[in-house]
Amino acid sequence: MKIWYDYLPFVAIFVFFCAIRVSIMYMHKRHPHEIHVIWLVFSFFFVMFFGIAYSAARNNVGLLQVCGSYQETCKFAYDMLTNVEAELALIAIFAAATVIPQILAYALSALSGSASAPKYIWAIQQAVAWSFIKFAAGLSGILLAQPLAQRLAGLHVSAPDFIPGMGFIGTAFVYAWWHLWFWDWWEIFYRKNFQGDGLKRRRIRMLLKIHRWCSRNVPERPPHSLFRRAVIHLANSDAVHDYLTQSKQST
Repeated sequence: MKIWYDYLPFVAIFVFFCAIRVSIMYMHKRHPHEIHVIWLVFSFFFVMFFGIAYSAARNNVGLLQVCGSYQETCKFAYDMLTNVEAELALIAIFAAATVIPQILAYALSALSGSASAPKYIWAIQQAVAWSFIKFAAGLSGILLAQPLAQRLAGLHVSAPDFIPGMGFIGTAFVYAWWHLWFWDWWEIFYRKNFQGDGLKRRRIRMLLKIHRWCSRNVPERPPHSLFRRAVIHLANSDAVHDYLTQSKQST
């Protein structure tokens, strides 16, 4: 007779499945590309490690023993792909090394009016977030491939063996959902509170005034020359667009 905690692995798997489903329901219309990226990373590592795990199970050897004389190299690669603490530490170091110096330099330079706005903050936070999402998706593929390959090879596996893999793919989707939802919300919030007339425009003017004080001694960028402005205007004209369109059609 089974007792209640024997069903906990199945409950955990069901919860992770629901988390994935809810995340996809939010993302599938606004962010379909991101869903594809997560599944692509998952599928790549799943297929690669499924073959390795199946070969190891059929030959009754350890996963890394399949590599033969390259076992040490395979162990290093496997540890790099599955070490969660090392990945989080690497992401944190990258974020700190790229963002904190810019903020500190801005604050110190502002005292003399020599500050320049931090650069690439958007790109950095995107790189940090998606590095973790892709790592979690890849790790999920690795962890789910092994018990499934063992089961198809005739070895005994149980529901708890699938929990880590389901947990990491659920983590990848939920974190992607929260990340995308926050920036979708921020875009609406910014539009409502900083774009427009009256109080909204005064808020952004206040921020710009602070930045101008912090960069008061930085020379303004010289305007484009008359020739360059003419070229830019010409490149944006309908005549150039029509010419390029006709050239494509003729070829």
